[in-house]
Amino acid sequence: MLAEQFGVNKTQIQQTIKHKVEYMMTFEDNTASSHKRPCICLNGDELEGTVWSWFKTAHSKKISVSGPMIQEEARKVADGYL
Repeated sequence: MLAEQFGVNKTQIQQTIKHKVEYMMTFEDNTASSHKRPCICLNGDELEGTVWSWFKTAHSKKISVSGPMIQEEARKVADGYL
């Protein structure tokens, strides 16, 4: 039972379920558009291919590449597509 699981009264659960749509609409209306995540118009294959090319270039130049460096490059590529 949800009330027992969350340690609240049954009435609180019933009221929350009853007003769920209202709460969700209020939440959406109060979210600043600057805080909403922008849509990245880049699919995973494109991102992976671009980062893979960067990795091969770095590796051919004898540059030691770490996981965090790959993540940073992926973020840069994704940010370029915003």
